[in-house]
Amino acid sequence: GTLLFVYGGAKPVFQYDLMAPITDEFVFDLGLRVLQKHGNYDHPSEETRKVMDSKGDDAPHLLRLGVNHLGDGKGGEARKIFEGIIARFPTSDEAAGSGLYLAYLHRRIRNARESYEAMALAEQRDPGDRLKIRDDLRVEKALLQIREGRQTEALQTLKDCAIQYPDSDRMAELFYLTGALQFLEGDPGQADKIWSRVVEKWPDQRWAWKAAAQLTKRGALSRNAGELLEWLPEGAWREDPR
Repeated sequence: GTLLFVYGGAKPVFQYDLMAPITDEFVFDLGLRVLQKHGNYDHPSEETRKVMDSKGDDAPHLLRLGVNHLGDGKGGEARKIFEGIIARFPTSDEAAGSGLYLAYLHRRIRNARESYEAMALAEQRDPGDRLKIRDDLRVEKALLQIREGRQTEALQTLKDCAIQYPDSDRMAELFYLTGALQFLEGDPGQADKIWSRVVEKWPDQRWAWKAAAQLTKRGALSRNAGELLEWLPEGAWREDPR
């Protein structure tokens, strides 16, 4: 038989042979086709359109546009803009910020070498940490180390960051990740102590409910710790990169 998927208004989206196996490619193709039926699919957000309409060509404007594209999920467009800022305005503050965002983008697509290079560039453009992004770079480094399976190094990177930048606005995230790594390293008692601190000290942040889920054994790590290295870095960026 044939299974017919429909979207609102009974518009056909996809026909599927029930005898065929369900593959990752099928799920991706189905999701893409459903999205394409939506009127706003592949269109910039209202905020991005406003930035585009202002037609600025200086470094601050371009960085804002790149960050908005990143928020829209347009990593390719954002990457071109960040690389352009570094090439055209190499000594600017925006070049340092572009380095940070490029480090994030390259990590997401598993370009470890390029990610490390982007982190180094960001530090070179802002040697005194006047822009207050050094803590972000440290967390990015730890996430990349996690992705590479270097848990012990990642744990040390996070601990050093907590000592060096105690006022970081990513402290709740940093502690949550530290607890996750302690859990993975086989020390659930220490992990619970760290997660309890997250819940108590940052109750309004999303990292608190993630920590609470772990404390009640309902979190993703408790269900399948083996997926940590793949899953953990993907959930560790601020909700809105703007």
